[in-house]
Amino acid sequence: MVKLLITDDDVQVGLGTNEHLLSMHKSFTIPRSDVTCIEHVDDLLAQVEGYKVVGEGTTETKLGTFTSPAGTDFCAVKGSGPGTVVTLRDGAKYRRILVSDE
Repeated sequence: MVKLLITDDDVQVGLGTNEHLLSMHKSFTIPRSDVTCIEHVDDLLAQVEGYKVVGEGTTETKLGTFTSPAGTDFCAVKGSGPGTVVTLRDGAKYRRILVSDE
């Protein structure tokens, strides 16, 4: 289970054991100063762009690093349900962080 925690100081992405292994990532924290936009969308899967670099990428599951000409995203997307898109400033580690609601 992936947990997204947004505070006044930072954005924390906590990965469970399965997500850690499948995404080949550790849990990570992004400073809130890197965040430019946070939005909740109805169909998070439709927001995924590009191709998988590291992690799991099936038809309904996108877990790990995905890249496109627009930039690199960290995705923890399960199915076509709702989720949160955190857009980061230019120069941050990722362009966006996408996490499904559980």
